[in-house]
Parts: sequence; C-alpha cells; structure tokens
Amino acid sequence: MKNVILIIVVFLVAADLFYSCKNSGVSPASGIAGKWNIKVDSTFTGIGPFDTTEVYNGKAGDYFDFRSDNKLYIKEGATLDTFAYKIVAANKITISAAGSADISENCFVDAISPTSATINFFPYLVNPGGNTSSMVYLTR
Repeated sequence: MKNVILIIVVFLVAADLFYSCKNSGVSPASGIAGKWNIKVDSTFTGIGPFDTTEVYNGKAGDYFDFRSDNKLYIKEGATLDTFAYKIVAANKITISAAGSADISENCFVDAISPTSATINFFPYLVNPGGNTSSMVYLTR
C-alpha cells in the first residue's frame, strides 16, 4: 500500500511540474531568490520493495534563504547549512556543498508563486540498489 501511495504522489508531482511549466510563461527558478519558511521537508528512500519516508514539519525560524550571491542558507531546527546554488534552466537549479562544485544535486522548482514554492531534489549519487529523493514545500 505504501508503494502505491508513493507512486501516486510522484505521479501527481510530475503532472503538476508538466502543467506548471507548460502554462506559466515565466521562469520558476528565477523567482526562488529570497527567504522562505519551511512548511514540510520530506525524504523518500528505498531499496527494492522497502520504502521509508521521513517528514520534517517546519517550525518557526526554519528557512531556505536563496541569496543574490548564489549562496543558499538552510536552517532546520538546530541544523544550519550553507550551499552554493545556480539556476541552470527555467525550472532547474543545482545545489552543491560549499567547496564541492563537482558534486551537485539537481533540483526542480515544480511550482512557485509569490507565497509558496515546491522543490524536488534528486540524488547526485546514483545507487543501483535503491533510490532517494526529497521534496520541500516552502512558504513566505
């Protein structure tokens, strides 16, 4: 049952990505700059038939801050991280750890409005035995 729900969620996100990119007429990734509150950060991992979902519900003070100098500052709970980001296509950004430009994560801005954004993260390392992805819902 878990696999069916995961497949449905992935299908709906993919359909939303296709629809929003075809009809928006603007570059979603270009509107990502600024400070966003974290609403939900979900990570999906799986090996074979075994899937695990971890959900972090954002708390007051949590954020993704996309700065104009191509730095991304993330605060989730007590964890603070700094990354470099680059807009590479209308709905695609790459994010890499500071000093690790050769290892980057492809991220797709699925939906964006002045008050909300959805970002899909795909792994930068391919694992033949399993899969990992993450989806972050942001608000302003």
